[in-house]
Amino acid sequence: MRARDALKQARARLGESGVEEPGFEAEFLLRHALGCTREDLLMGLDSEASPSAQLLFKSVIERRSRGEPSAYIIGHKEFYGLDFKVDPRALIPRPETELLVELALAFAARHGARGEGLKIDEVGVGCGAISVALAVRLPGARIVATDISTAALELARENIVHHGVEGRVTLLEGDLLGPVAGPIDILFSNPPYVRSGDISGLGREIRDHEPLVALDGGADGMAVIDRLMRQARDRLAPGGAMFIEIGCEQGKEVTGHARHLWPDAQTSITPDLAGLDRVLTLYTPLPIPQPT
Repeated sequence: MRARDALKQARARLGESGVEEPGFEAEFLLRHALGCTREDLLMGLDSEASPSAQLLFKSVIERRSRGEPSAYIIGHKEFYGLDFKVDPRALIPRPETELLVELALAFAARHGARGEGLKIDEVGVGCGAISVALAVRLPGARIVATDISTAALELARENIVHHGVEGRVTLLEGDLLGPVAGPIDILFSNPPYVRSGDISGLGREIRDHEPLVALDGGADGMAVIDRLMRQARDRLAPGGAMFIEIGCEQGKEVTGHARHLWPDAQTSITPDLAGLDRVLTLYTPLPIPQPT
């Protein structure tokens, strides 16, 4: 079968099954099956695909038509310019979460390009994408990352080793900041923030395939965020920063809680590229020097 014909059939199959952007998904998975670039595919649309490639393509299209995310099918995902292994042990990293990396790097730059001496903590490390991205760019920082999921920590460890930053990122199993001692200079997290009642309404790619523990934020979506902020109150260093990804409708409530806990801190919501509320951004004040 020619690549052009395989692509046409796959596009129709994915469209019938309700997959969004079936043309894009079909092309993406065909490139995976053929092991080629987009340019090579476009130049070879009239070439005959090998029997093994045809068999693999048919298999991945069937998996995608049943709702399995493409990232899990091919086993990797790009995040902040780096390639990460992904599978159902952890959430697939999203482009909007790169904002956490940007904010952390901007704050760390105040301490020099290498982040020398900074103690950084991630709560809910997942596949390790955020911590690894920071470790690659801040070789002088000490990063501690926690997760309640043993499976997620195993996946994170694989990505840490793959990117050669095992000497810069320490993984600890436990709930939120339980395993971590303060003071923390930079704290960041992409915690569960979906309301329990909204889980069933998520797309099947998310609802049926990604780990529920990383999605369900309780009845109001704030259960984990609230606990994390309360724990962070006594762990965040003076002059430190905290960045927490939130749901796009949670900005007002989250900032209210944060200002109650840190009345002297600089607190705001940083929007994503779509203009939606995305990250609680908090900077704690430095202590005022006492006269001698």
